[in-house]
Amino acid sequence: MDDDDYEDDSYAYWRAALADPKRLHSRDFTVTSTPECGFYRTRDDAPVAIWKDEDDTIIAVGGEEIHHRRHEGVWRAVARRPIPEEWYHIVRDGGAWPDLDEGLAGMGHNTRGMDEVAQIDELHDQVRTYREIDDDETAARAVSLRARLMELRAIVDKKREALKAPHLKQARDIDEAWMPPVKKAAGAANILKALVETWESKKRRAAREAEEKQRAAEAKAFEATFGTVEPLAVPVPPPKDQIRSGYGRAASVTERREVVGITNLDLALQAYRWSDEVAEALIKLAQQAVDRGASELPGFLIEVKARLR
Repeated sequence: MDDDDYEDDSYAYWRAALADPKRLHSRDFTVTSTPECGFYRTRDDAPVAIWKDEDDTIIAVGGEEIHHRRHEGVWRAVARRPIPEEWYHIVRDGGAWPDLDEGLAGMGHNTRGMDEVAQIDELHDQVRTYREIDDDETAARAVSLRARLMELRAIVDKKREALKAPHLKQARDIDEAWMPPVKKAAGAANILKALVETWESKKRRAAREAEEKQRAAEAKAFEATFGTVEPLAVPVPPPKDQIRSGYGRAASVTERREVVGITNLDLALQAYRWSDEVAEALIKLAQQAVDRGASELPGFLIEVKARLR
């Protein structure tokens, strides 16, 4: 913004900044060295007022006028942080910032005796006061609380990483020495397990087929002799459910029916059309398609939702 744009109104910069705050943070925006009249906020949340008294510029921080030598430094610090005039008066008179969470404002900068964990505990309880957000002011206060929680999270996480760091190398050295044989033994054991399971499945399938053939032959012979009366089934001994070896304990063998494929996708989807798991999987696939640019997906409900970063 150029100073010439506001020759007729000393508060024009401030009003424009309030109307379009994003422009203040664009790459092409440059803060002038001359303070612009208006109301602003320091990074440590002190209210700032700038006005003209005849040809003199006055800057008040927290209601107290500051020396001219400090003007440029304070101005450059607050030029991108405009606030409504009513906010200035609220805070100058001892009130809390309207866009600051009440619990966060009550804690203020006086956190002496409170470490980051204690602060997180206190602010975590404050989240319960937000049952629903239905106006911009409440949203702004919630964002302020979230910002402080994220800030504290980063501090605590950094401390956690620092405390853990001395032990990481030792843990990596141990894993490097011991994990290869662990993985090698497990891999070899799994190969043998798969081979034995394949054999046991083949053996049991052969036993079932032999039993079915025996039943069919007995039924045919019985029918040829006595008519259509069903013969009594002669049970075939099932395979053993244990495999004993010359080392270690015996391995138990059980059977489980496993789904190994789909023969009809339409029937399969129809069978599980009310399954939450199937719905979640389909929604995930649809979201991937939307992320790639799909505008419409038959059978799916697509809404535009806000995301906070």
